[in-house]
Amino acid sequence: MEVSLTVLFLLLRIEPLTMESTTYPFIAFAGVPAMELSFNENNQKYLFLNTKLDTFDALNKKLNLRLSEFSKTVAETIGLMAIKLSHENLLSLDFKVYSDEMLKYLIRLETFSEELQVPNSPPHPDHPVRTPSPALKPTPCL
Repeated sequence: MEVSLTVLFLLLRIEPLTMESTTYPFIAFAGVPAMELSFNENNQKYLFLNTKLDTFDALNKKLNLRLSEFSKTVAETIGLMAIKLSHENLLSLDFKVYSDEMLKYLIRLETFSEELQVPNSPPHPDHPVRTPSPALKPTPCL
């Protein structure tokens, strides 16, 4: 018996991230947008999360042997969200802009790295310095 997307979507919970969330470090430290999706059926809690008992079999048993259907629904939900975000007019996916922002950050990081270098030591050969596009000006590291 396959679980329908509609039924699973009704069970889907999207909540604010807590510090205990495994995705929290991505937001707090790396600034990477992240979210955590979970399904809650009959208000049952999954007590094995992040323990040695958190196994495929334990989760599949908790979901009444429907883990593959739940996984498919999560993948479809995330796929729909990605499509929506990539076609949103307010969320420009201009890779040149992202590349320039990354390059600005790398220039700041390189400046900071130079401050930490031992005097008279040669630069690391594996990390050549790229030059930014003419519109970019390096900013000092904070």
